[in-house]
Amino acid sequence: MAAAFAAQRYARVRSDEADIARSFSKTMDHAENKRRRRERIECIDTKVKAVLWIVGDALMLWFTDFFPTVLYDERCSQFFLSVAFVGLGIFATLILYASVWLKYVSGVQEEVEVVSPRVMPAATLFFVVQAIAFSIGLWPAFGLLTPVILVVNFLGFLNVFHFVPSCGRGSRSS
Repeated sequence: MAAAFAAQRYARVRSDEADIARSFSKTMDHAENKRRRRERIECIDTKVKAVLWIVGDALMLWFTDFFPTVLYDERCSQFFLSVAFVGLGIFATLILYASVWLKYVSGVQEEVEVVSPRVMPAATLFFVVQAIAFSIGLWPAFGLLTPVILVVNFLGFLNVFHFVPSCGRGSRSS
């Protein structure tokens, strides 16, 4: 009796290819679900941080009276602010050319550096010029807070693009 019970208790579990495939499929589904969950959490984390930068920028602009100061304060250097706005316009034009015109209008599939190798260095130059010009132009009004205000403003503006849809025209490439 004990031998029959031992044989029954320790009988080999039958495993065929279907059981192995089912077990492998469950493991793969679990890994895929875990990966999707991690990506979803990372996406939510990125969006929350972007919202915090945007809210911080809006509060900073509100409490420093940034726009009235830039437009009407006589302490601000209008020459350097004009240079800064021209540099900002050229910078924005170059970035729009590289990111929208080449990709969506012209349909170019290659990287920007291959198609237009001088666009990014020129955009970088104009970004630096406008950043320096804004700093010099706003320094008399804001003093030591000028770099902080400009950095928070830049990061808030940059994070706005987390919420601009791609309009379904292109696919993300890694």
